[in-house]
Amino acid sequence: MRSVMAMILSIALTSSASAAPIFFDNFDASGPPTVNWNGGTDWNVTSGSVDLIGNGFFDFLPGNGLYVDLDGTTNSAGLFSTNMLFAPGSYIVTFSLAGSQRGSSETVTVSLGDWSTTISNIPSNQPFTVYTFTITTTTTGPLSFQNAGGDNVGALLDNVSVSFVPEPISLVIFGGLMVGGLAAVRRRKAVSA
Repeated sequence: MRSVMAMILSIALTSSASAAPIFFDNFDASGPPTVNWNGGTDWNVTSGSVDLIGNGFFDFLPGNGLYVDLDGTTNSAGLFSTNMLFAPGSYIVTFSLAGSQRGSSETVTVSLGDWSTTISNIPSNQPFTVYTFTITTTTTGPLSFQNAGGDNVGALLDNVSVSFVPEPISLVIFGGLMVGGLAAVRRRKAVSA
């Protein structure tokens, strides 16, 4: 019985590890770099602006291709959101954030549906650092990034990825039925013995 439970747990844990990627953008095909970028075909910028920089154009972290400055040149940090909407469910959200590289610490709020987190006090000199969150949302919505402030100096964003995590509920139901069936077989054997 214990080995069956261990097998069910192993299958459930493996299912979340086999998340299927459904969105990825490293911005390298989004060029040419520009200030007050409109987000191209995959992103939307509202309530302010962002800049697409790198590859020699305001390239604060050379060798990383193109990336997004989350506080563009209008003195109003834009709300940077995917055009893709994500349905209720579980996801693995991964992205790289760097400090502004221009003397200011930054705060960025990341949200997807009704899930949200704030990453505070990103040091100015922080290199691109990978952040990964396993999240569950109960509402449909885009993945969004919002830099606090409005001084034309924001955190830098790159390598955004969203993967869908298959719900293990069917495995739990199957496992429960399997364990219940094994328990019934054991009782029958115990009664007949």
